[in-house]
Amino acid sequence: MRSRFAVPALASLLLACSTETASSFKKSDGGTTNDAGFEEVVDSGLEIPQGDGGTIASNTPIGTLKGTTYAPDGTLELPGAVIYLSATLPTDEPRGAVCDTCVDLTGKVSSATSKIDGTFELNVFAPGKQYLVVEKGRFRRVREITLKAGANVAPAESTTIAGANNPSVGDYAPKILVIPTSMSAYDNVHQTLSSLNFDFDELTDAAALTALKSPTKLKDYAFIFLPCGTNDEGSCSSGNAFDPTVKSRLKDYVKSGGRLYVTDYAYEYVRQNWPNHIKWYNKDNSGTSSSSPTADQGLACNFNATTRSGTWEDPGLKQWMGVVGNRTAGEDLEGIFTTINSVSTVTGEDPSGASVQITPKIWVKADGKPATVTFPDKCGRVLFSTNHTEGGAGGGGLLAQEKAIVYTLLEVSTCINGNIDK
Repeated sequence: MRSRFAVPALASLLLACSTETASSFKKSDGGTTNDAGFEEVVDSGLEIPQGDGGTIASNTPIGTLKGTTYAPDGTLELPGAVIYLSATLPTDEPRGAVCDTCVDLTGKVSSATSKIDGTFELNVFAPGKQYLVVEKGRFRRVREITLKAGANVAPAESTTIAGANNPSVGDYAPKILVIPTSMSAYDNVHQTLSSLNFDFDELTDAAALTALKSPTKLKDYAFIFLPCGTNDEGSCSSGNAFDPTVKSRLKDYVKSGGRLYVTDYAYEYVRQNWPNHIKWYNKDNSGTSSSSPTADQGLACNFNATTRSGTWEDPGLKQWMGVVGNRTAGEDLEGIFTTINSVSTVTGEDPSGASVQITPKIWVKADGKPATVTFPDKCGRVLFSTNHTEGGAGGGGLLAQEKAIVYTLLEVSTCINGNIDK
């Protein structure tokens, strides 16, 4: 199971739920909500790790542990991560698409969730060596730490979530697949992921199509990235998005717990399987895309890039953008080639298969229209964004829109609670 946390669009999709020792949790009696809007576990004094110091005489804390959680790059503060102490190593978890559920950690460990600026504080009940676990979705870092009575400070290296899987050193990360854009100048999300220290596989051409048609290969990955131009940069009206087998495999992948990331020109990967969730404007703004996947194919692609005024619609994202050095009121969004008209509530499935009403969540708007949108489908999630990451095009640093994508990706990687993105 996984924890619920926030990091811009790209980062959100990346974090998810798993087992009882994982970072996802539900607020229960005694829980609180911190100033970042995340559900927070309050120490109940039950099942407290003993450490090296022997048996605890009481459930009274002997000290505190403070620190700041970071994304894998070690610089972007990470809100909503779950931090806890354990006397034993957590169990390993699947790295591919799985149907995760949230876990309640209340009463099981000394735990906390990081605030909007990544800071946290949790109680220490025993001195000596214990395991410090930091998780966001299925991105986890485990480090042995020696605690004492009084104030303790966690090293930044211990509280930076892992972007690459290396269990031998206590780093655990899900598998990510990137199918790079065929347009080398646009939406090079693999460059952004690399700059943030996320590890991933990359497939192109025939190997990519083979994977997209495989009934099992896609499920090896927790995240699949299909950036702008992946489908058909020439007309948007042909390409793998329309292949019946590819459509079926992607639908099954998401329902099985996969996180699917799609941007701009590749929008037909979303519309073909989920035609009623998002409506795109036709490129001449004469109307909106049909609910029929066989009609209006590729008509949303506008071959003239635009820069639009962006606003952060999610309260946590809005606060976090201020923390990482951007304007909370919003920033210009560059390189947009498609326009979303609206999102709609549709009938779908929750993780148990029961019928539920699903309303796509709008994280970012561009010129007042939805720009970054997510929605769940049974055990997985879909993220679509009209704006690109641009692969670090912001003069050596991340563009505001890249940070927003990172935040959202990490958010949607967390456990699904009621099949509603919040």
